[in-house]
Amino acid sequence: MSRRFALQKILDLKELIVESRAVELEKSKQDLNDKQYELESMQYNKSQTLVSNGDIQRSGAVLNPMQLQLSRDYVVQLTAHIEKQVKTVAESSSRVLDQHQALIKVNQEKRALEILRSKHLDEYKKEVQKKERSEESEVALRLQGSHKLSEEDPS
Repeated sequence: MSRRFALQKILDLKELIVESRAVELEKSKQDLNDKQYELESMQYNKSQTLVSNGDIQRSGAVLNPMQLQLSRDYVVQLTAHIEKQVKTVAESSSRVLDQHQALIKVNQEKRALEILRSKHLDEYKKEVQKKERSEESEVALRLQGSHKLSEEDPS
């Protein structure tokens, strides 16, 4: 009997762990999405700057050296930020995968405990049924014995 209660406590704990890991995973996914959005925004800004500079040159307008240097510095700076953000996104993606694997593992452990609890419950039910049949047999034998005694004793 105490085995079943211990299993239930462990199952309850596993359920809390599953919920906690699921929340962590969702937060990490949201963080990853935010970082990917930021990366895409930087890449868009870089491409727009390059397109804008190309349009200015194609239109025949002349960029003064100061504007050209500022534009080049901005693109170089954006490129550095993009490279850094790519690494950050990769780390976040790896974290999401690790947390997903951890959640799968905890769910598998929980499922194994549920199966074990089910087996213990089945065993317990069989024991109870066996005990009930035994008690019923005893009662039937007593009744049969008392019935025979009353038939033998006509008084």
